[in-house]
Amino acid sequence: MGDEDRNSADAASVDRGARVIALGTAGRASRREVPDAGRVRSRSEAALARQLHAMSALLLFNEGVSGDRPYDELLQRLTAELPTILEARLAMLVVAEQENGPLALYWSRRGADLAERQSLESVPVERLRGGGTEAWVKLLDRLPDRVREELKRVSPERLRITPIGARDRLVGLLVAGSDEDAPRGGWAWHHVVARNVATATQRLRRNRELVRRAYFDTLTGLPNRDLFQDRLTQAVARARRTGLPLAVLYLDLDDFKWVNDTLGHHAGDELLKRVATALALGLRETDTVARLAGDEFAILLPDVGDARQIEAVLAALRTRLQTPARIGTTELELRASIGIAVFPLHGTDADTLLRSADAAMYRVKRARAVRRQREAVDGGPRRDEIASSGALL
Repeated sequence: MGDEDRNSADAASVDRGARVIALGTAGRASRREVPDAGRVRSRSEAALARQLHAMSALLLFNEGVSGDRPYDELLQRLTAELPTILEARLAMLVVAEQENGPLALYWSRRGADLAERQSLESVPVERLRGGGTEAWVKLLDRLPDRVREELKRVSPERLRITPIGARDRLVGLLVAGSDEDAPRGGWAWHHVVARNVATATQRLRRNRELVRRAYFDTLTGLPNRDLFQDRLTQAVARARRTGLPLAVLYLDLDDFKWVNDTLGHHAGDELLKRVATALALGLRETDTVARLAGDEFAILLPDVGDARQIEAVLAALRTRLQTPARIGTTELELRASIGIAVFPLHGTDADTLLRSADAAMYRVKRARAVRRQREAVDGGPRRDEIASSGALL
């Protein structure tokens, strides 16, 4: 076989699925491999499949956010898909789902069916505000031991950290470790995933803030009148089904106007927050304490067994309200009047019960005012008015 024939044979030969061609250069033969068309098609199809997989996962995530699905569940599902989307062996999200709440860690390894979720309650979120990406990256040293061990198995040049959110309003980090120095298509999705999570997290925060403003008192953080009315309506419906009574306590601070006029509204606000904390202590998870307006509060006690249970709650309230509140350099003695209404004795619907408890509270307040006037005229000793008073209709 001549040289020309041998060259033709070489040009037509196949080496491991790659077509080998000979190119004459200055009388010498050089060899270059050109990928086989079938292999090119397979890689293209694999890249397209990963792209479709990523788009589908992000679409389901965003639809879930729009549909008010539990956000932690959505992040957990998305994180489970991240090793495939990012072509990584390990992927994780560190997200501050709430403005002032604890951080949450979601992480998944390649081949895992479900991502793991852990709350990072020991991490001080306030240190992250204004700290930029550097402050967030330092969080990696405070991750659980098991996760840090996984990170150590990834060489630094194969680890990619992407901030989630704007520079001055970061909400988290996206971390992924690859088996390759530069994944062909996975890293292109890092910013896409981070942008989607940032948008969804900020939207969730806005929605929560709107709900908080609509149903919670901005000063004390307690439920407001609308939310209390809704919970009372539901409790009345339950009481009708179960036959168990419920109680509504209506509380009003005495001489609160004097605090505002003498010490200023900032002192009045601080006193209201102290009272809110005192009222919420010791209640059951099913109970509700709300700030209705000004210095008026209400407590819902569903499923009370008998009058002794109500008296026990009143005794606990008296004890907590007897503790003087120090506002700045001034020590204030808390005085409160409490009216009580019980279903079905004093009303069979939410509106009637609340009005009945309110009316009972005003009877207590008027009786106390009359007693104080009489004692002032008679010059006799003033009775202890620190403890709350209760009155049934």
